[in-house]
Amino acid sequence: MEQIWTIRGAYANWKLTVSADAPDDETEPNVPRWPRSHFTSVADHFTDAVNYYECVRDKDAAFGIQREA
Repeated sequence: MEQIWTIRGAYANWKLTVSADAPDDETEPNVPRWPRSHFTSVADHFTDAVNYYECVRDKDAAFGIQREA
């Protein structure tokens, strides 16, 4: 299962890719696929992080602060 989220921000285009695969060993046969809804909280945290970083950039720009990349 793979889920990709993309957010277009003011300072960057943000992309997060999450993959969940069945284990490689064969002791766990027939592992069900995870529903995409189980990853909703990951998308929420990603969105919060993007908003935080974009706000910090706005604050830094307002105060003339330059941070190292």
